[in-house]
Amino acid sequence: MSLKEILDTDKNKSICQYPFLHTHSTPTYDRLLCCIQSGDPIAKEVAVEEYWNSDRMKKIRKDMLAGNKIPECEKCYVREDAGVSSMRSTHYLNFLDNYITEETLSTGHLDTLPSQFDYRTIHCNLTCVHCGPYYSSAHIPLAIKMGEDPEKIGHTFNVDYENTCTQEMIDSLDRRELSYIYWAGGEPMMSKQHWDVMEHMKKINEVDPGYVKSITVYYNTNLTRSTWKKIDAYEFLSFCNINFSPSLDGVGSTFEYIRQGGVWDKVEKNWISAYKNLYNGNPDDSNITLALAVTSLWIFDCDRYLSFFEPYNIKIIPQPLDRWIPKNVVEEDSDDPLQLGFVDPNFFPENIMIPAFRKAISRIEKTTLAGKEDLLNVVNSMKSQYFKHKHKYSNRYIYESKMKTLQLELHTKNSLSNVLREINTEAWLWYNSISKR
Repeated sequence: MSLKEILDTDKNKSICQYPFLHTHSTPTYDRLLCCIQSGDPIAKEVAVEEYWNSDRMKKIRKDMLAGNKIPECEKCYVREDAGVSSMRSTHYLNFLDNYITEETLSTGHLDTLPSQFDYRTIHCNLTCVHCGPYYSSAHIPLAIKMGEDPEKIGHTFNVDYENTCTQEMIDSLDRRELSYIYWAGGEPMMSKQHWDVMEHMKKINEVDPGYVKSITVYYNTNLTRSTWKKIDAYEFLSFCNINFSPSLDGVGSTFEYIRQGGVWDKVEKNWISAYKNLYNGNPDDSNITLALAVTSLWIFDCDRYLSFFEPYNIKIIPQPLDRWIPKNVVEEDSDDPLQLGFVDPNFFPENIMIPAFRKAISRIEKTTLAGKEDLLNVVNSMKSQYFKHKHKYSNRYIYESKMKTLQLELHTKNSLSNVLREINTEAWLWYNSISKR
């Protein structure tokens, strides 16, 4: 194949821009190809120069250029097989020929450092029901209260490593090489690293606004924070070329249950402020999107969600619940550890869930929001997965998951029973009928 064909994501089902341009560090300091990489991390707590041309990175690049699928990219392949766009497939890569040399083709080595940065923080103020101690500092004390071993779930902060990562972004800015930053977490608005980098970028904007405008700054935030050291975050950030994508998996009581610790009234005000200060005014290419993890509760409550956001010119970026079909689904005779489950549609019986799927699909078809095709694909795929995996969810698993949910609610403000009563009466009656048999 020619280099042009090698870099065509339709013809080469392995090639992806991330190993060539992008550097990612998780909230617990693992270096990965991207935020959804499968398998072991590439490295841990090392500077970018140390891992960028490591043997494993070079092999990954060489395999991609040869069209060989790699196990680290399994999640993108699964999405594409389901007809849903993936991180790999949504990027056009012809521009990569500026970076790829004969040595890159033969060995995977790159002469350039990454220009795209995605360095996460574990600092977070929420204990979302589909999250955990790996992504949220607030989840660590909650997990300990729930009986987890502190030594297994604790996180040791490495200030030197965090400062190293901060300096990597600042150095790239100073070299005028940085082209993209993705801020997520945890909650980026709580991150000192985030504010140090953005304050530096704003100083550069005073002398080189053309370069700063060429940088894409992407935010994934829980939208519960609006200030840092008395600075209005949305006004401050209006200087840059921002793509703003809050994680909003529900509205009202559904939001407050899924995003434990969040208050919808405050989030609604922050949403209005962010839209006012950051929206680029282009209805055909809005820079504000919604990061939506589709759960059973969202399916039950999708009409209220879509109705709230339809007055805004935005796009939905959907994905199925990350814990969809847990690998350790419990059978009747198994002692495997439990996962909380009722945001997973498979927990609900067919006479409740199938009508809910159908109603949600009908409502999505009527929405005016961009992204509806991907959203339909996600929900239809989850409906298919429901029929494929429903038999794995035993009565014992459902009962013990309810007991663990009730245990969790001893330490939180929101009740699953209360939110189900509001958004789906049949599901509420069924949930409250669950008993040990």
